[in-house]
Amino acid sequence: MAEAAEASTPVNDAPNAEARAREQGWLPKEEFKGPETRWVDAETYLERGEQIAPILRKNRDELQRQLRERDGRIAELERKVSEGEQSMEGLRKYHEEDAKRRVEQARTNLVKELRDAREQGDTDKEVEILGAINRLDAPPKEEVKKEEPKKAQYSPDFLAWVRENSWFDAPDLGQRGDSEKTARAIAEGNYLSATRKELTGRDFLDEVKKRVQDIYPELGNGRRDIPSRVEGSRGGASQGSGGSGRNFADLPAEAKSACHSDAERFNLVGQSRAFKSMKQWEEQYARDYFGE
Repeated sequence: MAEAAEASTPVNDAPNAEARAREQGWLPKEEFKGPETRWVDAETYLERGEQIAPILRKNRDELQRQLRERDGRIAELERKVSEGEQSMEGLRKYHEEDAKRRVEQARTNLVKELRDAREQGDTDKEVEILGAINRLDAPPKEEVKKEEPKKAQYSPDFLAWVRENSWFDAPDLGQRGDSEKTARAIAEGNYLSATRKELTGRDFLDEVKKRVQDIYPELGNGRRDIPSRVEGSRGGASQGSGGSGRNFADLPAEAKSACHSDAERFNLVGQSRAFKSMKQWEEQYARDYFGE
């Protein structure tokens, strides 16, 4: 009787094994559509599943870890891009307000000169000053919008400059670079176009690179070995041509206070912003203040 009971055990377990195996995708031989050599019975199918399951779980956990890391990197990149955009907008607003302050200061100086000219009876000087005041008060002329060409035309100087500076992002020229440094270069280029109209061609491009290098020293000293503006601000032989040697320490107290106030108000200082450190911003502010 005992032997009969033992012999009956596999028969009783077989239906349970088949039921569990079916839940996991197993099919009886008569329903199996694949090659006959690949078919296995329910018990073998379940055993293999138990062996493979830990590997699958490990792979799943690793994949989930990689996805979490990727999501974290994307979130950090989005944060940096957002900070960079805010800083570029802040820099634009700062330059707008700085230009207004300069115009107002120039107007104040001209009014004083006009008063002195009237007291001295110098009518020629008075007419000249009035003309200067009128030019300051005149609204800017609206530029006629020209239809943009379908395909951008680049100068040989620009094409060579892009090839020499692999960090500059120029996808239409087949070059992928650093978007943050590129945005900074564009902002500096716009500023130079408005304030240094005498710079053109390669001189203009090299000045843009020099300014970007002040913010990102890892870019090196540039093709023409132009001295760093940071070094130039220290005085001595390393000063750039035409530099006065004046720096942030030479500013009046109210200008220093305005510098720090503007940095906070326009979100200018930070790792992902226009200036990585307050020192870099102070140096730039001093150059703008002294007109260098």
